[in-house]
Order: sequence, then C-alpha cells, then structure tokens
Amino acid sequence: MPRRHRHAVHALVAAGLAVGAAGCSGGALRGEPVTVDRHLSVEVVHDDGTPVRWAWLEITRADGHPLFAGHAEDGTFTRALPPGSYLLRAFDGATAFPPRTVDVAVDRDVRLAEGGAAENLHVDVRYADGSPVAFAWIEVYDADGRAVFGGNAARGSFDLAVAPGEHRVRAFAGARILGDRGVDLSAVADHAVRFVVSADPGDDYVHARGVALAVDGQPFVVRGLDVYNANSRGGCWTDLVDHDGFEGSLRSIGSSANTVRAWFFQEMAQTGDQRDWSVFDRTFALARRYGVRVVATLENEWADCNSAGEKSSAWYRDGYRHPQGRQLVPYRDWVKEFARRYADESQLLALQLMNEASDANGAACPDDAAAVLQTWAADMVSAVKSDAGDRRHLLSVGTVGGSPASCGTRGDEWKALHAVPGIDLCEYHDYQGGTALPASVQAHITECTALGKPILAGELGVADDDPLRLAHARAKIDAQLAAGAAGLIVWKWAASGVRAPDGDAAYNVVPGDALLTLLSRY
Repeated sequence: MPRRHRHAVHALVAAGLAVGAAGCSGGALRGEPVTVDRHLSVEVVHDDGTPVRWAWLEITRADGHPLFAGHAEDGTFTRALPPGSYLLRAFDGATAFPPRTVDVAVDRDVRLAEGGAAENLHVDVRYADGSPVAFAWIEVYDADGRAVFGGNAARGSFDLAVAPGEHRVRAFAGARILGDRGVDLSAVADHAVRFVVSADPGDDYVHARGVALAVDGQPFVVRGLDVYNANSRGGCWTDLVDHDGFEGSLRSIGSSANTVRAWFFQEMAQTGDQRDWSVFDRTFALARRYGVRVVATLENEWADCNSAGEKSSAWYRDGYRHPQGRQLVPYRDWVKEFARRYADESQLLALQLMNEASDANGAACPDDAAAVLQTWAADMVSAVKSDAGDRRHLLSVGTVGGSPASCGTRGDEWKALHAVPGIDLCEYHDYQGGTALPASVQAHITECTALGKPILAGELGVADDDPLRLAHARAKIDAQLAAGAAGLIVWKWAASGVRAPDGDAAYNVVPGDALLTLLSRY
C-alpha cells in the first residue's frame, strides 16, 4: 500500500540480579514493576560446543503468555525479565529441544545436560512416492494430554527430544489428520514414526508444495488484483458492498485474475455493537461463484479503514491483546474468530495477519523491534493454528519488504520474521518504477526460497501515468516469476475509475484496462 545434524543442546541460563532502572532491556512486561529485573541468557550449542546458528528460542510466562520468540545468528539470547518462572523451548529447524522450566527469582546457572537433549523421537511425513510433505504439521502430547510439541517442518521431518514415557503423535497435511499414534519412550531409547499420505489432499484448497503453490496437486500461480475495498460500505474508499459493486467488479475482471486480496478488518464485520458476518459471507460466496481465491488481510498497520489507528511498538508488544478504537474484541481474538468461521472456506487462499507490518515506522527503530515483531507473529501462529485449529489455510505475516522505514523487517530481520514456525507464505510489495527485478525483491525471493516457503508480491504497483506501463508491468511479472515468486497481485482495482485518496491515484486498474489482458496471459 503506497505511502509513505542431530545434536544435543546446552542451554546456559545465567540469571543475574540487576536493578531495573533506565537502560534495562525491554523484556519487562508493560505495566509491571521493573525495579528488580533479572537478565536471562540462553546459549544453544552443538555437541562440540559450537553455536547453533539461527537457533530459535521461545520464552513463555507461567500463565502461558508469550514473552519472546525469535532467532539468533550466534545461538545466544539475552533478555531482561521480571522475577518468576519461565518455560524455555529451543529449536534448530524442526529439531525441538526438551522444554525447560527455569526459575529466575534468584541468581543461578542452569545447564541442560548434553545427554539429556539427545533426540529420541523421529517423525517423518511422506507421500507414497517417498517425497516429503512440505511443512507438514505434527503435535506431540504426553500421557496427561499436555502438549509437548506443535509445529511444522519444511521437509516434513522432525527430530525431537522428549522425556521418557508414553506419548501420542498426531500428524496433519493442511487440516487433514493423517494419523494418531501412541509411542512409549520408556520402553525404547529411540522411536521412529512415519506417516504416509497417499496423494496430495484431494480438495480444492491452495497448499504450499515447497516454494510453489498447488491446488489438488496441480501448480497454482497467483495472478491477482488488490481489491482492498471489497468489503467496504463507503468507509474505506468506494462502496463495493451495496449495488452489486463487488460482483460487478468480478464480472469486469473476468478470467484475468484468479485471486483478489482484500481487507477483512474487524469493523467491517460489525453492525453497531454486534458481530455481523454478512458482508464477508457474501464476499466469499461471490468468490466461489466467480472462481477466485481470496487473500484476507485482517488488520492494517496504518490508520486507514480502521479505528485502532497506526500500529506502534506498544501495540505489537501487548496492545493487540486489548480492544482498540471501536473494535468489539482484541485483535488476537478477532483473528481467532475469523479463522474459526472460515476454516472450511476453500476460496480462502491465505490469512494475512497485517497489511505492511512494522514494529514502528520511521528512521528511529526500537532496538528490539525485530524480536517484538517475531514474538507477536509466533503468538498469532498459535492463535490461528492451535487455538482456532485452522491448519488448512496458509498463513502470512504481511510485509512491505525492502523498506528502511519498516522496523523489525530491515535486512536479515525480514528473513528471520518469515522463518517463524507456522508462517507459511512470504510477502513483499514492489513499487520500484520500471525496474523489472529490484535488488530487494531478488533478495527476498532468495531468502524465502532458502526457507523452503513460497513468496508472493502482495502489491505490485506500476503507475498508470507511465507511458510504458504495460511494458514495465510485463517485464516485472516475467522477471519475478522467473526468479521464483509464486505469483503477483497488482495494486489496485478501481471499479469505476474513481481515484483513491492518499496518493494512490497513480496505480489504478480500471474496467477494460490493458493490464487485465496482460494478467490473463499468465
């Protein structure tokens, strides 16, 4: 939107008493005393003592509230936390280390024994031909039904270290349950479990197959249009709800696009102080009728089209758990509501957590911007895939990419954010003039490919006053698809040629536009 190795693990936990005055790092919870914060240092290493590069660590409070989730290139993490008990979970790719509860109320050093972290549960999720089910999801529960592990792996293979005893393992391909197996790790030192999928799920949902997308086993390349006001009754640019505006748009677009990206913000599903799904239900019904997929963007970084205003660092830390503006429920609950209601909607290509997520906007970014954004994203993965139970649909963070003003996604931070387990789809926006393959776009495609995930251009803008607009658009689409993008969505549809506010007038696609003909060729 234009604006503006298998290995054991050592975890060395040093809890040092510190006076929580100014200069204490930002690990303390908002609104809680910070006078006696402890500094928690966690080191994740291989058997030989070398760091696990890009190790992933999650820190959860005793009540389940997530405090931190993120990567560290050198496998070392340091956080300032209020005194208390915390659950630590570390991962190296899909290899999960034993969860560890640590009390940081007093000074202490805690070392996880080298032998205590040896992987003893190995899970493979494969197709009948032996190829891996990319980003298969598994869950492991102990004898009391407590979750020990839940996550996905790019290559469908998991090496886990779990405590001795009886466990249950469940595997999923999308929302399809592949099996539920009991394993007894007190009887054997090592256990291997394989789940076999007879074929790609024979359904009409869009799935990730490595860095590509597929429907019923066949390749699916996104060629889309941003119709961001599809659910607007006039409060978000022109009204496309009444007088068949969205249906008329789909008739005009015809077969040129197979996907639309639209805002599904909370206040668009409200009538007064009541939840009202009628507009969204109608949008999905029309999408089914006209055969288009939908990328549903669930909130806006910016103040446009929502009463919560521009999102700040405080919002990503804790504000998203509280109602904002005229919204009925906190953002986190809103996303769960949406995910539950449309869990079986096959036209829904992906849930997108945010439009152009950024921990703060401007040149001065908080030091922990990346960590805050990654923690928020990890918590929202849990909200969608665990709390709401929607493992069928792809999940996207929603990012500009390549913008120095986007705090938390600069440089390597963008890759680290999309490496969060459970984020299935990378995104970038391209408004870089006539350059077919901007360096930042190439970098993001390369980074996402390295993660084994598909990537989309969620907004591809080519100015409508560019005399070479069609040639530039064709060059961009050709170059970015060839570089490995799984599709592109052109910004933006203008149903009746009405120009959008806020400087977006230069990117209109109108009925009969030559860009529609161009899109239909892909």
